[in-house]
Amino acid sequence: MVLPPAGRGPERRERFLGRLAYAWDWEKEENRVGETLVTVEFEVRGDATEVVLLHSGFPAVEVKESHEHGWGACVGHFEALFS
Repeated sequence: MVLPPAGRGPERRERFLGRLAYAWDWEKEENRVGETLVTVEFEVRGDATEVVLLHSGFPAVEVKESHEHGWGACVGHFEALFS
């Protein structure tokens, strides 16, 4: 089962060929850290696609580290789906 993220985003977003960027913050007031920026880039590498994810603008190192853990879990699921 896939659950929707417990956050809100793209009030502000950009799309360019091979790139998506959007503003992000948590939906629940008690989880909010302030607006951050998520950028995802797609690069063709022969017969594969490299996905580069950058999440920036965190107010503190602890918040950044927490998001690194969460994104790591998400990316692990993507790898399992597409390998």
